[in-house]
Amino acid sequence: MPAATPPDALGICASNPWFASLPALERRRLLAAARPLRCARGEMLFRYGDAVDMRSESQGGFYVLLHGVLKASTLNVEGREAIFVVLQPATGLLSSACSTAPRARTT
Repeated sequence: MPAATPPDALGICASNPWFASLPALERRRLLAAARPLRCARGEMLFRYGDAVDMRSESQGGFYVLLHGVLKASTLNVEGREAIFVVLQPATGLLSSACSTAPRARTT
């Protein structure tokens, strides 16, 4: 059984213009279907090129940052880190948009 959505999630997400534009019922439905995920400092949520299976409960999907910061980066041709963006709370990230690997599809 997945853990419950944190009680402050609705308030945090409401500060995001896209989320706030949804009808209240849809916002509650989205959060009710959400599964909290904690990452330790420095832990990678996913890596560029990871296969994404949108049917999997453990990978793929849409992530919303509730607390902390998340850095999206890659290595440039010299092997140095190139930062795309540093995300703040209430920011969404679609993991399948960051992958070049084949994706499992449902029909």
